[in-house]
Amino acid sequence: MKDTIFTEPAIPKKRRSLSSISKLNIMDLMEEILLLNQNQKLTPKAIQLSEPFLNTLSNRLEMSKMAALFLSAFIELNSGGAIEMSELSNYFDCSNLRIMKHNEALEELFIKGYIRKRNNEHHNAFYIPRKVIESLKENVKLEVRNIMNLNIEQFFEVLADYFFEADEHDLDYSTLVRDIHELVNNNKQLKIAKELVRKENNIITKNGDQVLILFFCHRLINEKDNSINFYDIESIINSRSDYNRIKGALRMGTHQLLRKGWIESKNTGNFFMSESYNLTDEGCNELLSECHIDLKEQIPNNNLKKYSTLTAKELFYNIEEEKQVSQLRDLLMNDNFKKIQDNLEASGMRKGFNAIFYGEPGTGKTETVYQIARVTERDLFVVDVSLLKSKWVGDSEKNIKELFSNYRAVCEQQEQTPILLFNEADAILGIRQEGAERAVEKMENSIQNIILEEMEKNKGIMIATTNLTSNLDKAFERRFLYKIEFKKPEIAAKVKIWKSMIPALTQEECLLLAEKYGLSGGEIENIGRKVTINGILYSTKPTAKYIDTLCKEESLNKRNKLNPIGF
Repeated sequence: MKDTIFTEPAIPKKRRSLSSISKLNIMDLMEEILLLNQNQKLTPKAIQLSEPFLNTLSNRLEMSKMAALFLSAFIELNSGGAIEMSELSNYFDCSNLRIMKHNEALEELFIKGYIRKRNNEHHNAFYIPRKVIESLKENVKLEVRNIMNLNIEQFFEVLADYFFEADEHDLDYSTLVRDIHELVNNNKQLKIAKELVRKENNIITKNGDQVLILFFCHRLINEKDNSINFYDIESIINSRSDYNRIKGALRMGTHQLLRKGWIESKNTGNFFMSESYNLTDEGCNELLSECHIDLKEQIPNNNLKKYSTLTAKELFYNIEEEKQVSQLRDLLMNDNFKKIQDNLEASGMRKGFNAIFYGEPGTGKTETVYQIARVTERDLFVVDVSLLKSKWVGDSEKNIKELFSNYRAVCEQQEQTPILLFNEADAILGIRQEGAERAVEKMENSIQNIILEEMEKNKGIMIATTNLTSNLDKAFERRFLYKIEFKKPEIAAKVKIWKSMIPALTQEECLLLAEKYGLSGGEIENIGRKVTINGILYSTKPTAKYIDTLCKEESLNKRNKLNPIGF
């Protein structure tokens, strides 16, 4: 870029004293520095004018003045994505060459962890890790994590941070390889590090596959997941050539980790399924003996509800719903389920089952899932959708990935495949935002994309319940094999529900109630419970007037002046 005639920056009318400058917080110092340097071409004159602020900031952050200047600009340009070299040169209104003359300052920020580099064949880009923003906002310098002489717990804590940053695109693959190589070499007192740097394992280090095997170890230790697929691997490798090399070697069976016997393929041969891999017993014994891991041990999971704890309950459906629910229930009986899965797999089809129960509240969607689980003797892996969403953008995506990892782990441990239940899933099944710009919208889309990917490769049973009737994203609709709409019960079904809830009613009385009130099964159950409570408290039988009052209260329709029911 050709430099234009330089205009000297305006000298502030009132200069700050050194004592007042020393009282400024980090963000205020950066603002003052940028006021004097934006569009000033990185000239000595501009830098000199901002020197009192630069000296204070560089001392506080323990870095050079030029590093402090560039960091201020990076923070100003940061919007959560990549910052390219051209953006930096545009900010200062100078050429890329002038920026590159100060490469030592950029390298200093990189080494200290204030910026991360992402390189590709076209350009250089930089990222600001979230922890940097947080520390500067708190007016403190970034603490450099100690990675020397760690115990095994600390070692895996550092690994968890590295892989999380890589998954969030705060750490490019070349930097990840470098950081993990440094972590291993600084902790040779640990058996896992000793094993990785042994002479005969040197090729693993040279190829960067040290990252891959430690990713397997991290997922098992930190996330209790011993099933890794290509989607997982791609999440930490932003280098297309490295990802393709690893993927190709794994698929061909020539990868060093396969030959070494540390990992093995769990390939089902299913054309539609991504291949998955896991640590072997040998890999665990050689690398994770300090962690005392048993691959066959049960992984505790607070989400799991045992089928044996579910209470039997008679449900009444409309004719069409009864057919669909019965078919799904028969499919999930264990003998049928195994036979159908084997046949689907042999035909090259996906063998997992995704179903959605949708309709108005109180129509029996959730209770139907519970009763199917009870009858088919399948535990329920229940998801609280509200807890998946975190106030920190990025944590929600991590939560949803961990959820599916835990479900896969439970599936592998149990003889009967459990049901993954997304109850009241309205918040995650809606139509995705086109051209999302806000962080929250991007997070929502990211969560939905992860769920769509997981549904595509699901080998188990997923059922979602929702009140949505018209706002279901088309991509989700396609992935649900069974779509069962739960409508308010028709007259015949309502008669049965009234009779089951209040046995004292005659058949004729049940019919009158069914015809007069358009209540859902859940609403009728509420009335039945109130009648039972009233009978216990006052030892009275329900009167026609009392039930009529309860019906009106339940429907919240006080304006509907209906004649009392005569029994």
